[in-house]
Amino acid sequence: VSPPQFCCEPGVRCVQPWNGDDNWFWLCIEEEICDVWYDTRCVFNLRALGEGEECCPGRYTCELANGGKTCTMSEEDCKPDQCTPAGNDPYSSGGFVGCCEGTFQCLNFWNPFADKFFICHEGDQAACEAVEPTCVPVDTAKDERPCCIHTQGCKVEGVDMCIPETSECEDPIEDDVCTAAGNDPYATGSLVPCCEGSTQCEKWWSPDSYPFNLCVAGTEADCAAIPPSCAFDGAVKGELPCCKSFVECDAGAVTTCIHETLICESDDECTPANATLDEASPECCAGTTACKKYWEEDKPAYTKCHLGDENECNSVQDACIVTNGYRDARPCCVDTFECDTNGQGWFCLADESSCVIPECRKVGEHASTAAECCGDVTILCLFMNGTSFCPDVDSQCPELEEPSGAVALVPGVWAFALLCLGLFNRE
Repeated sequence: VSPPQFCCEPGVRCVQPWNGDDNWFWLCIEEEICDVWYDTRCVFNLRALGEGEECCPGRYTCELANGGKTCTMSEEDCKPDQCTPAGNDPYSSGGFVGCCEGTFQCLNFWNPFADKFFICHEGDQAACEAVEPTCVPVDTAKDERPCCIHTQGCKVEGVDMCIPETSECEDPIEDDVCTAAGNDPYATGSLVPCCEGSTQCEKWWSPDSYPFNLCVAGTEADCAAIPPSCAFDGAVKGELPCCKSFVECDAGAVTTCIHETLICESDDECTPANATLDEASPECCAGTTACKKYWEEDKPAYTKCHLGDENECNSVQDACIVTNGYRDARPCCVDTFECDTNGQGWFCLADESSCVIPECRKVGEHASTAAECCGDVTILCLFMNGTSFCPDVDSQCPELEEPSGAVALVPGVWAFALLCLGLFNRE
């Protein structure tokens, strides 16, 4: 590939067969490593050392508690007692944490739609080298696996091959592309649907990262049944660690995990987040506040401990429309009465007696009720959205900016039409 235009200090442009094969390409790397790498094949990236390998100049050889060795940027970055368990990425925390005893940091195409990355694989270096990639590498005969990223399927001299995506291909081969179970469907930067028999599942898969998607075997119900790997949002900690950006809070009888921006105040007894709060309940736990809302559309308002402060409570939308509120997609709450007051739209009122529908409407007055126009007006302008308009008797139906236009109806006809449209509009 073309060399980079410039490298950030202390890097220099250096071309080598960095993958240990015949593919030479440019990297920005320290000059002292560039000078010795071809002869020594020293390890410059942050990974475990294999047998006979050494760290490059400028890297620190970190001896792990499990007896292994790894390369880190400095002695301060060396954490001998921490390790990454089998099946996990040692870089998932944003830094590098060496693999646990009995596993080896193994570089492979673990996802056919992503570049090579490391996984802590059970066994030694030989076991790592025996792992078959999840895709067919470049310039290799194709089988049932898809071609790896940056390659394309192509029939070359009668043989199905995976060739560089930049190469010309007269007889391309189309892959039935999907993401296998255990892999991220967004690994390529865009969605690659999960393969048949698996479903996309967003979870706290690691306490060291934020929630992300994986394809898991089964259905959405199987996804829902998978517990998170950590505790969050005021949940009781138990044996789980707190998720990323959440910290432990000793709130008397239980330890919860609250967001790091909240203040933990210890109480002898408290009501946890999302629990109903009544007169017999203790105060809300630290990091939560008593919040009274219509939490359910078919039940009266009640109070529960909501995660956050009073502002967070105020930002919560009721599940239904409360007294003196206009209807939207939500219904009126159980202790309110639905009314179309004065033709101003469906309204939720405290009681039926406060619902006043006029006997007739004045000139210029919109409504969705069947009340007749007052005075000498004998026609009604009906709009297709279910509302009607009382025009000036001289001007008839005005040309208003309605998407469906206006239709003039005479008394007797419009009453039935309004009733039908009004019911349809409410549904």
